[in-house]
Amino acid sequence: MNIAKLRTMLLDGDGVLWHGDQKLPGFDRLFDVLEQNGIQWALVTNNNTFTVRDYIEKMGRFGVAVDANRIFSSSTTAAAYVGRKY
Repeated sequence: MNIAKLRTMLLDGDGVLWHGDQKLPGFDRLFDVLEQNGIQWALVTNNNTFTVRDYIEKMGRFGVAVDANRIFSSSTTAAAYVGRKY
């Protein structure tokens, strides 16, 4: 894969970036590479047991600053869709 061609990555968290409260190997390197190459990213998850704020805090504990605009859960996406549609 030619990373220079990437502009955006969608990342899953649970079991991909972390397990429970532990970063998985390569977590720090991934975010270093994304930053070094100017690649935008967003966190997507189908785990609706945590709020966007919870994910912001978790990423912060892992050393990655993130705002709510980059976090998409199944519940927030469904709510946004219903809000636009109805």
